[in-house]
Parts: sequence; structure tokens; C-alpha cells
Amino acid sequence: MADNMTAINKRYHPLYTDNVANWAFYMQSYKGGQEYIKVNLRTHRLEDPVDFANRLQRAYYLNFCAPIANIPSEFIFKKEATRPADRLLEQFRENTDQRGANIHEFMRRVCTLSSIYGHVHVLVDRTRPTVEGIEAIKSGRITKATNFGEYAPPYATIVHPQNLLDWSINTDTKQLNWVIIREEVYNDEDFLQERVIETTYRVWTPTHWYLFNDDNEQIAADAHDLGFIPLLTCYHKDIDLDMIGEGMLKDVAETNRAIFNWCSNIDEMINRQTFSQLICPDSGELITEEIDEGGRSNALRRIGLSTIFTFPSDARNPPEFISPDTSQMKTVWEMVQNHVREMFRMSGLVSAKTSLIELRQRTGVAQQYEFLDMAVFLAGKAKKLEAVENRINEFAYLWYGEQKIKPERTHYPDRFDISSSAEMVDLFTKVTLSAISGTLNKELAKRVVHQVLPHAEDEIIEEIYMEIEENEILEDPTVLMMTNKNQTSPSQDGGQPTAPGEPDASTPKTPGEEKIVPPKKKKEIVPNSTKPTRRAKIRATQQDED
Repeated sequence: MADNMTAINKRYHPLYTDNVANWAFYMQSYKGGQEYIKVNLRTHRLEDPVDFANRLQRAYYLNFCAPIANIPSEFIFKKEATRPADRLLEQFRENTDQRGANIHEFMRRVCTLSSIYGHVHVLVDRTRPTVEGIEAIKSGRITKATNFGEYAPPYATIVHPQNLLDWSINTDTKQLNWVIIREEVYNDEDFLQERVIETTYRVWTPTHWYLFNDDNEQIAADAHDLGFIPLLTCYHKDIDLDMIGEGMLKDVAETNRAIFNWCSNIDEMINRQTFSQLICPDSGELITEEIDEGGRSNALRRIGLSTIFTFPSDARNPPEFISPDTSQMKTVWEMVQNHVREMFRMSGLVSAKTSLIELRQRTGVAQQYEFLDMAVFLAGKAKKLEAVENRINEFAYLWYGEQKIKPERTHYPDRFDISSSAEMVDLFTKVTLSAISGTLNKELAKRVVHQVLPHAEDEIIEEIYMEIEENEILEDPTVLMMTNKNQTSPSQDGGQPTAPGEPDASTPKTPGEEKIVPPKKKKEIVPNSTKPTRRAKIRATQQDED
């Protein structure tokens, strides 16, 4: 095997070669700091090395990439996803990466990294069981699923795009034939020895994995019985390239670098031109030929605390302060403001229909409509993360040997509106009293339930939903309206108000008149839950009274 797989550490997929520099730049833009400043600050044509070095020391980075890439995870993971209880996945969810991160924290990290790079990979592996555990499993005395002691639970590892060096996809099945993953570990178990960074390369196939060192020597190998490579990809935006996605920072990072350099140029203008300069007429008496410590002529003199520039005394102009032109600075700052707006538009967080000035002047209701575009964007992102987590759970089941049973699906939030509970209740009241539609009233009532009870148990939500479906006033609010009207309006003879549906005593009955009662509609209640795929429906059927 080792002879056929030569130069493992030198193999790179063409798409990897084309994109690896961009991935490094996106992560550098996200992290910021001094490393970013040193690499990305640009000099201009009127600047000498000394001035550039001084400007480099004063440079700062207005990091817009980090908050932009963090916005999806802040909304999507504000609430816990709905994860059904599962004894088999309990340990896996509590310590998903075997470094203390639970599944919620792990998936939040996957969300952020996919926003930065455009995609990120997740490898689901398991620790090799002991020899005794393997023998017990083979003999049938224990199973993978029940032997948590000898057979450790699976774990998930995030593989950054820079570390997936090469891969092959079957053109027929669209499954991976093999992948090469670079791994870096610290060899520092002995505190008396100097720390060494070791780089290894792990090759996965549908039946085996092989580990090679940096000298292309195979140092470990093992077989697995999955029949496929337990690697999946979470995309921010799938652009139909093999395992390559498009992230939020694709154009944002370049724009942020331009803003960084413009702000540095503005800082240079401020540093050089902040203070007005005093000029004074001079017949030659204020000029000196003194040499300062740096060997330069100290031609300027002072009047009081001000350094002065001089001009010929016969010019007949009085001493005065002069100020530099600030029009260039204003132009650059306007460009910075406009490009900040464009960064949020390019990332999909702000609608392209709204200008920067309009955004500042919008009312609260208008901004809620503006948020609708972002809500659609967040719902799409949450749907992709939901699919990835469910696939991770399936991989974990397969590592436990569960071939026939699949875990119950996890559901992520799919609504990201910004209306408050009071606004929802007010809207519900107005719509209900308008008597537009009974079905509309009940659907709005369910929305109110989610708004005011975001963390309620499924059983509570089920019970509330059934009460909503059985509520006759929501079905026909005119009943309530007529009741209120009759209670406040006395009958014509000054007696008690007439109850709704009851004939007025003052109205004479014709002989043989009988009260006709229409058949009632009985409603069959379908169980409901917080999951959108199981939304309750009412099926009204016409039935006889008997």
C-alpha cells in the first residue's frame, strides 16, 4: 500500500491549490490583530520607508469580517435546537469533540467556520476499543452500542479546508473514493523536552485508514466496517464545485482591507495636519542656522508656544494661522461609510434595496420589513446546519453498529422575526376581532404561543395546540362579539338582555313554528408539536347528530 501511495504529503487537489490562499486570507481577516496589520498595510507613492514605519506603528484594523461572520450563529444558536432524547447519543452530545464541547457548541463553531470559508468538513470517528473489547464484541457477549466502557463513544472533528489536501469522488455514486487529511499535533508530553510539532497525513478509504508521517512513511493503519468515508461537508453556499463552497467573506474581506488602508491614510492626514500652523513675516532675524541632534537645520523659531513658518516681511500680511485642506479627508471618509454599507449588502445581511441613509431614517416597522430578507437568509442557513447535525447523528449510530435504526431527527429554529411578545399579542387581538378567518386566528394563536413560551416542553405545546383547535370563539369570533353586544344592550321592554340564539319573548310565534337546528361540525384533532413538519390541521366533517 505504501509503495503505491507515494508522496502523500505532496498531493493537492486542483481546487485546493486554487483556493488555499483565499481561505488563509479569510481567516486572517476574521482574526485581525497585529499579524493582519503587518501583512495588509500598503504604502503609497509619496511615502518613504521611515514614514511608512511610523504609520505602521499607529495602524489599527476596523474588523467588520468577524461580526459579519458571527451574525448567523448568534441568531440561529440563540435557542437550543429541538433534540429528542436518545440514550445512544447521550455521551456523544455531551462531549462531541472529546475536548469538552457539547453538540450545541460544536455546531455553532461549524456555523461560524462555514460562514468564513464557505464550507467546512466534519469527520466522525471513534476511538479504537481495547483488545478485550474487540473480542467481546466479536463473540457476541457485548455490542458496540451497549459497551460504553470498552468501546468509547464516537466523536466529531472539524476539518478546516486548508487541511483537506486531496480527494476523489466517484462519478456514479457521488461518494468519496478516498481523502487525504493533514493533521498537526504537539509532541510535548515531557515538560523537560522541547515541544515538537509533528505533521501527519491520514488517508481514508471506505474500508481502511492509513497514517503517514512527513517522510511519507506509513506509521499506522486500521480497518473499519462502515463501507464509506465518515466525512461530510457543511456549506454556507453550495456553488456546485466538488466540496468547495462560497462564504460570507468572499468579497467582504477585500473590501475590509481597502477600508483598513483608507483609515490608515486618514490617520496620517490627521497626524500631519490636525493643528493650524502659525505664519509670521520675517526680515531674517528669526531664521537660525542651528543644527539639531539629528544633523538637520533647525530653521524654525517659536513665538510663545507656537512653532512658526516665516515669509518675507515686505509682503505686508499680518501673522495668522493657516489650516490645511480637509476635502480629501472628507472624500475618503465618505468612501469608508459607503463601503461599510456595501459589505453588509454583499454578505446578504442587508437588502440591496435600502441605502445607507434610508437605513438610518427607517422607522421600527420599516426595519422589521427590512429584517425579512435576513430572516429568509437565516432560515436557509439553519436548514443546512440541521441537515448536517442529523447526518452526524446517523454516522454516530453506524459507529455503534446500528445499521437498521436511524436516530430521531433534530430540528433547528426556522423563524427569526424581531417582533416582541406584546406586538404579537396586539396583532393577534386585532386580527381575531376583525373576524377574517377562523383558521387564520388559530395559526396566529400558535405563533403567540411560540413567542411567549419559547422554551416550553413539547407536551405543553401539544396541549395548548389542542385547546386552540377546540376553541369555538377563535373559529367564529362573532359569537363573542354578539355576546358582548347583547350584554351591554337591554331588550326593548326594559328587561334582561336576550341571550344569543334565544328568541325574543316579545316576538309572537306563528302556529306550527319549530326551531331548526343545523347539524354540528365535529372536529377531529390531529396531534401537534413545535416541529413545523408536524403542524396541526383541522379536518371538519359533516356528521349526523345521532
